[in-house]
Amino acid sequence: MPNPTGKNGSGEKDYPPDDILRTYFLELAVLPLTVAQKLDRLQSKYGLDIKKTKFFELQAKLQIPSIKKPQLSRQEIEDVVLGEVAKDVVHANGPRSVKDTLQDKLIFAPRDHIRTVMRAVAPEGFNLRFPGGRSKWVRRQPLQSIGPFREISADGHEKLNSQALKMGSLSLPIYGYRDKWSGMILQLCVLPDARKAAAIGHVYLDLVSKIGGVPIQVTTDKGSEMGWQISIQSTFREIYAPNVDTDIYPPVIQMKSFKNIVIESFWRWLHEKRGKNLKEYILFGQREHLFQEHSDDHHKLFYWIFVPLIQEVLDDFSTYWNQHCIRTQKAKLMPSGHIPRDAVENLDDMRAVLTEEVGSREENLGWFDTGFAELTERVYNEIGKPQICLENAWQIFVQMAAALARA
Repeated sequence: MPNPTGKNGSGEKDYPPDDILRTYFLELAVLPLTVAQKLDRLQSKYGLDIKKTKFFELQAKLQIPSIKKPQLSRQEIEDVVLGEVAKDVVHANGPRSVKDTLQDKLIFAPRDHIRTVMRAVAPEGFNLRFPGGRSKWVRRQPLQSIGPFREISADGHEKLNSQALKMGSLSLPIYGYRDKWSGMILQLCVLPDARKAAAIGHVYLDLVSKIGGVPIQVTTDKGSEMGWQISIQSTFREIYAPNVDTDIYPPVIQMKSFKNIVIESFWRWLHEKRGKNLKEYILFGQREHLFQEHSDDHHKLFYWIFVPLIQEVLDDFSTYWNQHCIRTQKAKLMPSGHIPRDAVENLDDMRAVLTEEVGSREENLGWFDTGFAELTERVYNEIGKPQICLENAWQIFVQMAAALARA
């Protein structure tokens, strides 16, 4: 039917001035919205009830850039992409990230075009960003050491800490030492705090006393708890090996934890062979509501019962590890197909120095005060001093907790 007025049936449109409308179109352009969503925003903001065709007409009229019409030459787009790549020295941002960054600056470019430019100038970035990309792996290479105690690796293991157990502040961190050349475990111990420098200092003296000597080098991570251990090791080197050049054979090397592979690779075996079982025994008390997270006595009693049991498991596993046969590796530069062994002697001189500075071994590695220990021993005697093992630990815990509550 003829329409002599030239007006359609949707009525008059009250458009804002072009400068105001263009500003709002530019605001919409940088947002990842669909055309339908942008139309809804225009309806809500200015009461404009328009369709897609009219939207694109206005976009062209107002010179709003888009992916299809970026309003920049191909060379100009390549230049700004190259600028973004040059700023990203660690190659953390991929084509999508670069595209979004440029879009925030009202520079629109197809992702395929951006990817082509980036592959031409920084192809290594794609390997770095690829999930599981080989370039992210720690490059494996043969370990080398000239003999036993040339290098000992030290590290903490936190699969039984408070975050893992989720039983209040209950925490059972483990600290260990492993000889690089032989692969033997020199010491595993459960301690109240594996991030306390004084505690690690005492643990290191325990190790020196146990093996009857000092390694040429101790390799650790970069944790702040290494302070006393580093000081003691460096002092021992000065006293007992003054002729060994510290520039060639440093007393301590610190590296990122994941690169301390000698001890880090061992934790998986401990966790798989013993750690998972230990965790189940411990969590039984939580599941059966035998352990009260907010009871100070329950925490102390738990440590009194379970710490010796856990240490026994660690000692047994150390024995197993040190007496099992290491598999034969023909390309290995150190011994393989052998059985690691250990030796024990005593050394007490440095202990007095450390005790004077930071407190005794008992103060730093104790789980509870002596008063509680004496009370608990009395209660334990009262219930007949039953043999404690992991299988009956929680049963004895309940008996003793009740007796302590009455004491």
